[in-house]
Amino acid sequence: TDLKMQMETLRNRAQVLDSLGDTNHRSIATLAHELRNPLASLSMASAVLRQLSQGDARLEPPLDILERNLGFAARLVDDLEGSTRTKAGKLDLKLEGLLLQEMLQDAIQTALHRAGDSARDVDLLPPSAPVVLIADPDRIRQVFVNLIGNAIKFTAEGGRIWVKATLEGPWVVVRVEDDGAGIAPEMLERIFEMFTQADPSTARVG
Repeated sequence: TDLKMQMETLRNRAQVLDSLGDTNHRSIATLAHELRNPLASLSMASAVLRQLSQGDARLEPPLDILERNLGFAARLVDDLEGSTRTKAGKLDLKLEGLLLQEMLQDAIQTALHRAGDSARDVDLLPPSAPVVLIADPDRIRQVFVNLIGNAIKFTAEGGRIWVKATLEGPWVVVRVEDDGAGIAPEMLERIFEMFTQADPSTARVG
């Protein structure tokens, strides 16, 4: 009887946690949807300002910053909506042919730009021949921008990062390597948990 009561209690707790998770995801989806309206207005205002500036060199830097950050905010909203679609099993992938070399170079430039730092070298080492892969362009770039961005973040100034792409049978294998602080072995199993970050003081160098 005690065991049945404990099992029933655990089942009820699981249902409550699951319902809270659904509520949170609905809230995130609503927030992402509501954010699109002000972003659209800001984008229109930015376009008008760009047109009115008529090539005024003084306005170019602030307009570039405005447009860049609007693009970044739009991608964050896309990520929020994407996370809720993934939870609901409704994530749509828009597959198309991409040139691997161009996609990786774009990801490197985006990651460096977001970091706002040129004190680290990022070398791209792709296959010598052009490689076309079938993928969702936005999501595959996002994966590599995040990976390269993390490498930049945890590599000291003057450090070096390598983005290596090789063909292994029918697969393209991309490795992001750096000479910064590594991950302690005991953290490897937890590193993909949400909000988990290794303590740099315990990192493995190399």
